[in-house]
Amino acid sequence: MNITSRSKLPLHWIPVWIPALALACAACNSDGTASTDATGTDSGETDSGETDSDGSDSGVDVPDPNPNAEPPGDPPLILRIDDTPPEPITINLDKEASLLVFGERAKDVTLIEIDSTQMLTNALEAIRDACGDGWVANTPTPWRDCDLTELGQRFPQPWEESAEFSVVRLLTLTPANANMIGTELEDMQTLVNSNPDWFDGGFGEILRNTLKMASVTDPLLPMPAVVESAKNTLLASHPRVPDNSGVLQVSLWDALHDMTPLQLPERFGPAGGHPGVLMPDAEDNPDGFVTKSDALTDAFSMRVSTGTRHRRVDGIDLSKKSGGDMFIVPADELGKPALAFDFDNLEITGIADPPTIDMRLKIYESMNTVTACTDDEGCYDNAPCDAAAYADPWTCDTAVEGSIWRENPWLFEYFAAWAGRLHYTQSLADGSYECFGYFGQECLAGALIGDPVDLPAEYTGGPIGWTQFILHDIFDPDELSSPAPQFFWELLVSIADHAFHDPDGDGVTVDMPSPVFEFKNLGLGVSADELIYGSDSQLGVVDYLKQQEDILADIMVGQYWRNNAALDLYFARGEDGQPYLVFANEEDLRADPGDPNAPYAPDYPVPGFFDCSNLLDSCKVSSKQIAGVSDTSHEKLLLTEGWSTLYVRDDRGDDYELRVYRPPTTDSEIVVEFSKL
Repeated sequence: MNITSRSKLPLHWIPVWIPALALACAACNSDGTASTDATGTDSGETDSGETDSDGSDSGVDVPDPNPNAEPPGDPPLILRIDDTPPEPITINLDKEASLLVFGERAKDVTLIEIDSTQMLTNALEAIRDACGDGWVANTPTPWRDCDLTELGQRFPQPWEESAEFSVVRLLTLTPANANMIGTELEDMQTLVNSNPDWFDGGFGEILRNTLKMASVTDPLLPMPAVVESAKNTLLASHPRVPDNSGVLQVSLWDALHDMTPLQLPERFGPAGGHPGVLMPDAEDNPDGFVTKSDALTDAFSMRVSTGTRHRRVDGIDLSKKSGGDMFIVPADELGKPALAFDFDNLEITGIADPPTIDMRLKIYESMNTVTACTDDEGCYDNAPCDAAAYADPWTCDTAVEGSIWRENPWLFEYFAAWAGRLHYTQSLADGSYECFGYFGQECLAGALIGDPVDLPAEYTGGPIGWTQFILHDIFDPDELSSPAPQFFWELLVSIADHAFHDPDGDGVTVDMPSPVFEFKNLGLGVSADELIYGSDSQLGVVDYLKQQEDILADIMVGQYWRNNAALDLYFARGEDGQPYLVFANEEDLRADPGDPNAPYAPDYPVPGFFDCSNLLDSCKVSSKQIAGVSDTSHEKLLLTEGWSTLYVRDDRGDDYELRVYRPPTTDSEIVVEFSKL
């Protein structure tokens, strides 16, 4: 008897995702050709050397079964095992092809988590120095010119009256140039500077000594504290930022779109009551500013070799009376990603060095009157909440009513207070006592912070940062005032707030708009190599892709079941090297007949192979447990040479008789006759 092959497709372990990738990769290579596998054939094709599905002769000579048996009701089919392992293919994707392959699912792939510390430092230092470096001079009136820098040139004109310049003045506030006119320290500064015979060194030197600063030209808010404050306040309070570490998660989607999505509400733009870490392009943008990055240049390419963990098998759909094929996940590969990527040899090119970003930052201030908690010892505990204790959306209910810690943490005043608290709880941990000048043996004026060990007996200290000013009773309190006792960082808030509303320093405050800073080519804080391969302190793109092999595989082949025929049984080789007839189960997914976009797990009422037509347990000849075979969920039968007669019931409840022939000359091919009972 000569048998004609009716299999749907010649059996070969060709991954279902190769045709899709080959199509996508038509734009991958610079010459417009598709990537090829190791054999040199086009990735979407195969040459199995077997019979096609056109009904041509398979060349298999099969002896007749029992001549007394009824002829089969359906045409016999040949099932084959191809033992040729699949060759890995090389995927080479540029930006366009990456978007085609990943689509919207690129949003699910974390490309890198950037430590924003250096980027914030770059941004805040750019603001600090936007009007030159004259602020470092030991003078009460430093020379500034905001037209000197590209950032300063974008300040509203006249820049001397702009809100942006007010922020510059705050970040460059030093003991040498501190102008206390209009603040709670105005009288103290006037007293000291007007009486050089009483107070040696001037107010700047006295302030430096009191705050234990190294130089009168050091900023009152040091940059490390300002950067850390930005991470703890502006960033940590955003719904898309997980904690106060300052880590910003960048997706493959963000990168492939040149980081422009970062300013959108679903990323780091306005969200959940937060005004946004980045100012959105759609807001107040007459010049058409675009948030974007050059990190992925037009020459970007990602090249990686990958192979499949799926196995393609040949089988029969009894109800359709046809052969077909499906992809299965071998038992020893269950739970692993469908694809095995060679990330150790991943090649990424076309990354700008160093990568930069164009972005806008807007600073908001409180609309409430923020007051310091003063005098009462009940103020000693006034502090921001731990992150877990904040109420929704961002309220610290344990803080004193009306104080800075009741405000939203992305506001200007909160930002300044947090920076001051971060720095001065450390630098003034041991306290500070400074008498500015003496009247005989008594202190004319001075300051006491915390509870220093050398504190004179007549004074009582407080907690770290608690600041008290001393004035001799020879001074009329109606003519000369000093700040009430309070934490130094709360005093800093009032000084900062005044500086913000008094850009020219004349003591007259005015309403100011929210300042906006437009950064061009702002460094991300990493080199191209660090971005790709990581560093001692930060993981790189390669590391993150390794961690997401399952996500990448799911995106590329997660719906492999779309191409699966609804097989009831299939022919496969076990790890022991033996060929088995396998009965399908719920692990063998296929497209849902009612919804091709959904997977369907078949349910068989009586799984297995039997040698009696009534399918009694006593005549089951298949088994789930076979020595040397890791699969324990499928019913399997090792066929003997020659003809075997078996009985099965499909997922529709119909019974069939199978007559299976295993040739003595090969264990990779069988002939199956079947008929419905």
